[in-house]
Amino acid sequence: MPLIARQRSRLAVLAVLALVGSLLAVSAVPAVAAGDEKPSQEAGASACVGAAMQDAGFTDMAGNFAVDAVNCLAHYMIAQGTSEGVFSPNASITRAQMAVFMARAAGVAGVELDDPEDQGLEDIGNWVDAIQDAINQVVAAGIMSGMDDMFNPTGDVSRQDMAVILREFIDVAQGDKYYDVKADDQDEPFTDLGSVPFAAYNAINQLYELGVAAGTGDGTTFTPGALVSRAQMAVFVTKALGHTNARPAGISIQGDTEGNTGDAIELTVSIRNADHQPVPDALVDIITTTKPGEAFDDDGMCVSKKLGMGEDCTISDGDYAMDPDGNADIADLTLPENPGTLTVWAWTGELGDKFDADMTDRATTMIDASLPAEMTQVTDDMKENATTLMFGDTVTYTLQLVDKNGDPVAMEGIEYTIRSVEADASTPMRPDTRTTEGVHKTDASGRIEVSYSADDPDTADTSSDTMTLTLTITLPMDYPLSNKTTGEVNLGGKTGVTATWSDADSMPTTLTLGQAVNYHQVNDDGVRNTVTATLVDQYGDPVRSKKIAFWSSAEDKDMEDKTSPGLGGTMGAPADHRTTSRSGVATKSYTRAETSALIETISADYPMVMGECYDRDMNCSETDDGTPIPAEGVKHYWAVVQGKGELTTEQLQVADTANNTLVVGKNNPILLTYKAGDQFTIIDTNGDSDLVDLEEFEMALDDTKADPDSISATIGDDEDDINAFTLHQK
Repeated sequence: MPLIARQRSRLAVLAVLALVGSLLAVSAVPAVAAGDEKPSQEAGASACVGAAMQDAGFTDMAGNFAVDAVNCLAHYMIAQGTSEGVFSPNASITRAQMAVFMARAAGVAGVELDDPEDQGLEDIGNWVDAIQDAINQVVAAGIMSGMDDMFNPTGDVSRQDMAVILREFIDVAQGDKYYDVKADDQDEPFTDLGSVPFAAYNAINQLYELGVAAGTGDGTTFTPGALVSRAQMAVFVTKALGHTNARPAGISIQGDTEGNTGDAIELTVSIRNADHQPVPDALVDIITTTKPGEAFDDDGMCVSKKLGMGEDCTISDGDYAMDPDGNADIADLTLPENPGTLTVWAWTGELGDKFDADMTDRATTMIDASLPAEMTQVTDDMKENATTLMFGDTVTYTLQLVDKNGDPVAMEGIEYTIRSVEADASTPMRPDTRTTEGVHKTDASGRIEVSYSADDPDTADTSSDTMTLTLTITLPMDYPLSNKTTGEVNLGGKTGVTATWSDADSMPTTLTLGQAVNYHQVNDDGVRNTVTATLVDQYGDPVRSKKIAFWSSAEDKDMEDKTSPGLGGTMGAPADHRTTSRSGVATKSYTRAETSALIETISADYPMVMGECYDRDMNCSETDDGTPIPAEGVKHYWAVVQGKGELTTEQLQVADTANNTLVVGKNNPILLTYKAGDQFTIIDTNGDSDLVDLEEFEMALDDTKADPDSISATIGDDEDDINAFTLHQK
């Protein structure tokens, strides 16, 4: 269906309301704010794309909120500057000026105004012919009107005046005056319209639904009596033009800018002549690629193996043809199966013309393809490694739509039902519970935040109290993230969302290990490494003055009977001990001299009986501090530099893209360094091979997976050689 025909179908309700408004123009309306607080029928296309976005050169528009709209009106020659290079964005608008703007806008919107005829307006006779003609034409068309044979050409235009004018302008441009605004979607979003006439009241609310009129201040007021500046006029008019067939001179393309991998996308290509009039029947060829930098050879001609559609890059009978309105819907494009950006070119010419990137005029758009949402990631703002909250603390849970890789997916308006059950666990035989339930919608980033807190149910007792919270999160049964049987949300393997509040005394609960770097190049003179252990209590607060035992899996070559010596590697040394600081951190630095590759696992424990427990696999005796708390070990890679020659496929262990360094090897780590001039290849999970640039290579390296990728390489004699690296994805 032609674009203009689709837009005509949006104008039903407005025609009826406009009639009511004309009959009750002097009546007042109540101040009401209601509805879904969201425009329901914003324009599906824009008049301000392509050539219409070029800088018009106004020196007083830099940084102005309306700079794009002003440039757009200048392209269409609807509004020019007040002097050379000056637009005067803050100046007000008179009714005579508005009539001229509307007469010019009608031409680019496809409205054929009648030849100027005197409309009997007695106060415009002293104006120049061009202004008199514009006033008579817009009055004859019904876009503007006078009163008692007067037009009031010097009168200022207020915001409510602008709404009425643009409502009538869109009516005329659409022809059949049909708005498809459902009754349930009609908002009354502004609280300050109580004294405006019904005609203005209707126009303001209808233009809000069309995305043409917006609020002032916090968005709940419209300020109907405020005068319209030239900058504000530009924004109003360009938004109204989006509901017409106005498109810039030449070829333009617009539509979807993002979508899920493999999805069909919708684009519209438009062609206009220098007078902004449609060019029907013109042929358009479409070229697509995910590798725009490689799509053309040095002569600017297409490289078909790098392209999707339009591989021959020639205008032919099978190409898209413009409809009578000068538009063509492109509905048979699909986004790539892998995340990335699809670049689309649209171009026109005579039959047999070939595309030349150096000479051919074209319109270009880029569409981001992302993976679809597959689960809901739930996170909280509790202190790191905390298992319990103190009474009075607040916890905020964030629900985020994510794809299969855990990356955020921006989907607005997805409804979750969140049911919370709070129970006083201090009296398990007679638990005091409270249940609440509510519906929450995701914001524009695909996120919901909910907060909870709990107070001590008994501050006078001497024993510890406990309060628990359990959340149940569900989605509508027909939503793709939900389980079709129960509606329970896929939380990515998480079985539930719970929190506990307590007033129990602090006690150590969690020990974590970390290191500033996780690899070094071996050196027989010795290389220094540093590891840290952090001990916190159940509330996530640091625990100070506690001894932490460190040890290593690396064997001491001089003591074959010791499999877990101290990190220093001293002959016969037990585990090394360090005391936690005020911040709960114990730091151990050590030097290791190596000549061969080594993967070292560093471990730690708390509490530990001095001289008794050297290995985390042994049963350490309990002390007054309670049950021993082990930390998950961390690996450190002592790597040898890969020399000249071919490296067979080895497992990728470390990708340090900040330093162009890779560590590979499942048992004997190898150090690889790469540079921008090297050759990079990616072999994907389907076995397809593709040459990529450095940026694409590093993006693939940063895409960490549970099943590590592998690397093979060919290394030359010196740093000037072009080395080759191949990433084997899993």
